[in-house]
Amino acid sequence: MANNEFGPEPDGNGPVSVMVTLGRLGAARQLAAATARRMGMRPSLIPDTIIAINEITTNAVTHGRAPARLRIWRDNGDLVVEVRDRGHWTNPATVVAGDLSADLPLKPVPGGRGLWIARTIARTLTADTTADTAMSTANASTRVTLRFALT
Repeated sequence: MANNEFGPEPDGNGPVSVMVTLGRLGAARQLAAATARRMGMRPSLIPDTIIAINEITTNAVTHGRAPARLRIWRDNGDLVVEVRDRGHWTNPATVVAGDLSADLPLKPVPGGRGLWIARTIARTLTADTTADTAMSTANASTRVTLRFALT
């Protein structure tokens, strides 16, 4: 299995990459669902997978600097989804360090549950961010990678 800029090259199914803006979230969901089907995801898993992908891409285009790049490929029986934006996340370790409890966060205001939802649905969720915060966040980049079981 060869590697490319998206990660491991899937078995005969090339990776999908698309730029996403707030106005293109619906198209991104449709593309993600079609790609999951094409890459062999069990149909009953697709709706929850799309919810998680939508939460992360929505975060990227509303909290990061749009457009965001959505990449999807298959690797070792998983559907891998990467969402990258040009924003800077001050502490991505909080998402992957296990401090998202099993219970839905109770908040008196709407929002703030997308990462919890995505992390609950995905097999794994990792996040990293880069920026020279001493100078500026002009070259910032945040990447969230999710893995979902295909079957």
